Amino acid sequence: MRRLPKYVQGFIDRHGKPRFYFRRPGFTRLPLPGLPWMRRRILEGFRAEHGDKGIATLGRAHVQRMVSAKAATPGTALNFLVALRALMRHAVTVGLRVDDPTAGVRGPKFRSSGFYA
Repeated sequence: MRRLPKYVQGFIDRHGKPRFYFRRPGFTRLPLPGLPWMRRRILEGFRAEHGDKGIATLGRAHVQRMVSAKAATPGTALNFLVALRALMRHAVTVGLRVDDPTAGVRGPKFRSSGFYA
């Protein structure tokens, strides 16, 4: 089994469901909505789709095109953009890139379903 990230506690409840909580010392325990490795799935999909291309050739227009392709489900598009931003910040820190192509790319617009509007 993989090791849990820092400040994450996990256990199996009495119903057999795995529960994960984020708990820093001195703060209250917050339940996590899913598994603690949720960005990994998003980045693995990105790698499978675009892994043969170089990270240095990724431009802002490419990122905008990828986000707008997922605009039918705005939550998925936003999660993808957040995960890609974290990856690009790491690439800049390590020295693989000079600039961040996700800077200035806006997330998708969330539209009201009309039910509560």
